[in-house]
Amino acid sequence: MVSSSSSIDGLNDFHSDDQRYEDAESDWVIHELFLAVEKANWAKYGKAKPDNFINPFEITLFGESAGAQSKLLHYGTSGMRSFFQAAIIQSSPMSFPFRTYLEYITRTVLLAEQLKCGVVEHFPPDQVNDQRPLLARLFTQWTFTCSSRLFARKAPIAYTHVFTYPPITNGASNSSVFQGHVCHGDELYFLFEALRANLTAAGRRLSSNFANYWTNYAKSQDLNQPIQVPLIWPRFHNDVMKYLCFQDPIETMDNYFKDDCDFCDKIGY
Repeated sequence: MVSSSSSIDGLNDFHSDDQRYEDAESDWVIHELFLAVEKANWAKYGKAKPDNFINPFEITLFGESAGAQSKLLHYGTSGMRSFFQAAIIQSSPMSFPFRTYLEYITRTVLLAEQLKCGVVEHFPPDQVNDQRPLLARLFTQWTFTCSSRLFARKAPIAYTHVFTYPPITNGASNSSVFQGHVCHGDELYFLFEALRANLTAAGRRLSSNFANYWTNYAKSQDLNQPIQVPLIWPRFHNDVMKYLCFQDPIETMDNYFKDDCDFCDKIGY
């Protein structure tokens, strides 16, 4: 598995009016995977041997946040698809694609026009002074949830999930400030079992299952084997959009935030 995170790829903020970056395929990020494969071959053979490259069908990409944006770029670039078998795209801000400065201005103007009418109608302000929960819902659905659903609907094979388990880390992370809520990136504590000693018994159980699903996919492209998992992860289909919900216990859900996402699809990303 080749992995990257937002600390490596600050791509969700990438934009430039410099002509050198007009073609995203010319950017250094597009070569990240090739360099990772070459590095792996150095470790395996002592030097890179083009005729003995690691089998691409042994490689599963994994990225979270801006790292997931990088994997989307690899996935959507035909010249890179021969370097890997599959990708795990986690918490990707898909509505922040790579654009030039002028392209961002155009989209910003269009979004501002929508905010004056349709968005306010679909997400009416609460009758209180603090509008942050409403803004968080709007931003999360448009940036992550609904754009990811659109991608899954267009992918040949897709599995989708939602992480809804608030981390209880006994003060071991800043997330303790947001007790009862799940923030962007919180699931990494569970996936990499980073704070296992600080988790509750339910949290440790969820962490192990989370890691097992990812390991299965990296090994076999089948989330449900060879390691035993507590619940079969169903494929995503357009007629019944099923998600695996990581909470305690793990369960499946249908049509997650369907109304919000239908609306976001309508106004565009």
